[in-house]
Amino acid sequence: MINGTGPRIALIAALLGGLAACGGKPYVYNGQEFDRSSKVFREGVTDRNEVTICYAKGETTPAEILALARAECRRFGKTAVFNDQSLQICPLTTPMAAIYDCLGTSGNTSYRQTRTPEGGRS
Repeated sequence: MINGTGPRIALIAALLGGLAACGGKPYVYNGQEFDRSSKVFREGVTDRNEVTICYAKGETTPAEILALARAECRRFGKTAVFNDQSLQICPLTTPMAAIYDCLGTSGNTSYRQTRTPEGGRS
């Protein structure tokens, strides 16, 4: 008798791997976007201290990620400064999260040693 568990697991793994490889375009993540009880849902984003960009690593360039972060922080008169990366925020189709701080344009950021999206220091 042939056990059908092995082929099923292989099929599920292939489907999940294919889904992860089909990454979408990078976008600004908003964790409260669908929470009807949140102020962000009712009024929209009125200020930002941090912006998270979700993206698929093989489908997106660092320049695209930085451009999105800069544009979003600029909406509030601020400058985007890279802070961190995470695999625990964004959905499976765009699993990488680049987290930027949105700092006031008059603030001095030279005191801060920040990491670049490639993992180096600036």
